Amino acid sequence: LNLHQINISDNHISYNRQGGIRIENSEIRNLQITGNDIEYNNFRAHDADEEPTAEIYIDTTAENASVNEVTIASNTIQATNSVGGANIRIMEEPNDSRRPGLFCVTGNVIGSQEHNVHLTGCYGMVFSGNTIYSATERNLLMEKCSQITLGSNLFRRHTPSYGCGVLVNHCQNILFSGCTFEDEAEAGQESGYALLEIEQSQFVTICGNQIINSVEAGIKLNQCTDLNITGNTIIDTRELPLMKKAVSLTGKCQNIELTGNLVSGIE
Repeated sequence: LNLHQINISDNHISYNRQGGIRIENSEIRNLQITGNDIEYNNFRAHDADEEPTAEIYIDTTAENASVNEVTIASNTIQATNSVGGANIRIMEEPNDSRRPGLFCVTGNVIGSQEHNVHLTGCYGMVFSGNTIYSATERNLLMEKCSQITLGSNLFRRHTPSYGCGVLVNHCQNILFSGCTFEDEAEAGQESGYALLEIEQSQFVTICGNQIINSVEAGIKLNQCTDLNITGNTIIDTRELPLMKKAVSLTGKCQNIELTGNLVSGIE
């Protein structure tokens, strides 16, 4: 399709096998997805083979496909966990094409999938004021993305059967500001994932966040360069602390600035 100026609002979108709102092989501009209840859109409600999908699924990997100028606001985006599933999945191979960008994702409740938000090859997006909860893998997975701003989001889990946390992999120009990352289970998550992991990434700022009750390390860095970690609270409040380090560095890390962080509860 080639569509401009589309509003999707005030709907209940549920139990569709290949996704709730699915965009692929299309050129889309000026799309607003607001005020919807989007949930349980995966193969589990059908007598069908497993197929990775999402409540909101945007795929621009086809030649000449592009999706830009998008607002996703004030929706409830929930699911049952499914193999390879996500609540929001946006993907492109990073190249010279018009990658998914000019996105604003604000004020949504997003939860209960393998990954709550999965971004691949995205450029120029803002995520603010979202509650992002309970994943079998991560609340947020970003791969090969750049120019992503994340402010005042809550990353958590609400039940012991799920997990939480964020992984940033092969990205650059990323900002986390004023977010809360918290594992609410006394025993810690079985995956052993740190609440915030940054791998092979550059120019990442982590400023003014709360990182509460991680395991092993609050922030885990692997082969990163040019990171600024400033003014964060990195604590373990459990009776038996599981966090051994506030910040862990592995591989070759260079130009890492650590300033003014509050650390307590180290094992």
